[in-house]
Amino acid sequence: MPTGEQHPKCLPQLEAQPFCATPRVLQHVLGSSALDYTHVCFNATSNLQGKRICYYFSKTQCDWNSSREQCQRLGASLATVDTEEELEFVQRYQGPKDHWIGLHRAEGDKHWTWADGRTFTNWSVPGTGPCVYLSSMGISSTFCHDDKFWVCSRADSFVLWRNGTNPH
Repeated sequence: MPTGEQHPKCLPQLEAQPFCATPRVLQHVLGSSALDYTHVCFNATSNLQGKRICYYFSKTQCDWNSSREQCQRLGASLATVDTEEELEFVQRYQGPKDHWIGLHRAEGDKHWTWADGRTFTNWSVPGTGPCVYLSSMGISSTFCHDDKFWVCSRADSFVLWRNGTNPH
């Protein structure tokens, strides 16, 4: 697929829908195509400095780049998973399907980078591809053009702001 062309299964259907409403799992059916997504928020413990992260699990499959674009349309990024605690949390809600996350590397590069630009060095990533997905067994890498489900993440303060409450 040419760069910049929208993946046909990833057309935006997300206007005016909340990213995350509560710290429990919610199901939404969006638009006439009946795309549905699961929203869940992670209340971090003190070792994560009290941050609260919301995750958005797709029910459609896209390649890595289209998945990243879908997350950006939601005001988020493909999920970042910085700790084992976060990894376990996301795995609990993802179900048995593989989901793209925001970790990738340039061709020929040995260093992993998150979609938000941060370098990842927390643990090794098995596989031979440049894009990373989350499975029930952990993280692995494969080719970016493969279609997989996807998971986005962002700070919950956005939701508070959207509901009319300034988080600051």
